[in-house]
Amino acid sequence: MLDEMSRPLIRGRPEGGASRRLEASMSDPGTPLVGILGTGDFSRSLARRLVASGYQVVVGSRTPKRSVALFPEEAEVTSQMEAASQADLVFVAVFPEHHSTLVELKPALAGKTLVDVSNGLRINLDGPSNAERLADLFPESFVVKGFNTISAWSLQMGPRDGSRQIYLCSDSSKAKSSVMQLCRRLGFIPVDMGLLSSSLDLENLPLYLFPSWRLPILCTLCLFIFFYLYNFLRDVLQPFVTTGKSAFYKMPIETVNVTLPSVALVMISLVYLPGLCAAFLQLRWGTKYNRFPNWLGPVAQQEEAVWAVQLPVCGSTRHLQSVPSHEEVCPLQTAQHGF
Repeated sequence: MLDEMSRPLIRGRPEGGASRRLEASMSDPGTPLVGILGTGDFSRSLARRLVASGYQVVVGSRTPKRSVALFPEEAEVTSQMEAASQADLVFVAVFPEHHSTLVELKPALAGKTLVDVSNGLRINLDGPSNAERLADLFPESFVVKGFNTISAWSLQMGPRDGSRQIYLCSDSSKAKSSVMQLCRRLGFIPVDMGLLSSSLDLENLPLYLFPSWRLPILCTLCLFIFFYLYNFLRDVLQPFVTTGKSAFYKMPIETVNVTLPSVALVMISLVYLPGLCAAFLQLRWGTKYNRFPNWLGPVAQQEEAVWAVQLPVCGSTRHLQSVPSHEEVCPLQTAQHGF
């Protein structure tokens, strides 16, 4: 049996301009017809993955004629009301602030499973979650929170490494079970997170990937300004004041090239500082079972953000090192001016 994930995402379009119909031969008997409300990047990637996995897909759009070319030939693109009426399981892939515009679909979605894939723009600690608001708008439907921690890119490329898990939660065990079965068929690993009250944690989860990234960026910026000013005073301004030698041509490239490695080294050393502090405390206490101070945890959580910030810094350093210096570009001018 062929691996489901080895199927191509985009199938060839039939010749002769055949109509975009759902073909029953694509799916096994009893496979639910999957609907998608929304036509964004996530919706398009999800539709391609569903089609490649053998599902019948119907997409609901406010402008079907404009959106029809964005989806695979096997997926039917129609109005939102038509998609909601046909589908057995519906992915709600619209912005949460637009959920209220779907209220007119309430009769068509009654008794059906709705999968909310939305996320918030900022961490929400007070609630309610987007999924809970959706459940309030559609009390006769069964809302499942899921697929919000996976990107459109992962859907297109297939599950790999850490992107294989999909967290799900719902108050309906039957609806959650059907979505779990769909996850497995797509090649992912569903993780049951309990009732819909856990949806707030799931929506906050993507925002915790790089916690407090503003502090590492601010530290990097401050260190860059400090080292740049120091190198400017030492290599440019001091020779000009003492000997009248002009080295201002070094400012855009050479001074920056000397500054970036210093910034990267200091920031990378800060990554290991929490571990050194933890080791020192354990040696001082004579045991590893004592609880660390409260301040050490937040500091240690900055590690991923610091590494992420330093990647472009290190890349810029390698690029600038390959740029020829002023002496290499203008050796005659340099000799004439006594630089």
